[in-house]
Amino acid sequence: VIGGAIGLTHTEVSGFDAEQLLSHAEVALTVAKAMPGNAHVRFTLEMDLRLRERQTIDLALRHALERQQLTVTYQPQVELETGGLVGVEALVRWQHPDLGIVPPDIFISAAEDNGEIVEIGRWVLQTACREVAAWPFSTRLAVNVSPVQFELVDIVAEVKEALRLSGLQADRLDIEITESIFLSNAEHVADA
Repeated sequence: VIGGAIGLTHTEVSGFDAEQLLSHAEVALTVAKAMPGNAHVRFTLEMDLRLRERQTIDLALRHALERQQLTVTYQPQVELETGGLVGVEALVRWQHPDLGIVPPDIFISAAEDNGEIVEIGRWVLQTACREVAAWPFSTRLAVNVSPVQFELVDIVAEVKEALRLSGLQADRLDIEITESIFLSNAEHVADA
């Protein structure tokens, strides 16, 4: 079965510059390829706006760690019967001076697409382990790991290093993964 995806534009939207026309058609093609089945998509000015926003996010994200714009917050995990704390989940947040608070669903997907998730994920894991290990009470810690991290780095070594640096006991750390991680390399993931 062969499918097709077409991206197109016209001079009313994209002007008469050949490079601009091709660029806009390519943006529309990218959108068409992301759709299920056969698709054709006409370029719109909203697509251009979203592309520019994404480029702004990508560029700013490359400097977020070094500029200390990322923070880790902790969501409590409680036992329903008693209401007692049984653990916390580490959540990364991004406060940019110009963009404001960037929602995680936007910057995490951008970080996965551009590879920044490796450094961000390592930083979150190490920071969360260090902070929770220093708390005056003992609780479990859950940290999300991206499928991209499994693909690009030795995640087992990353976890071992975070535990070593922080002194957090391994039995207090839960690594959370999404089920989509098993689609690409199930054996490798299961071994890890």
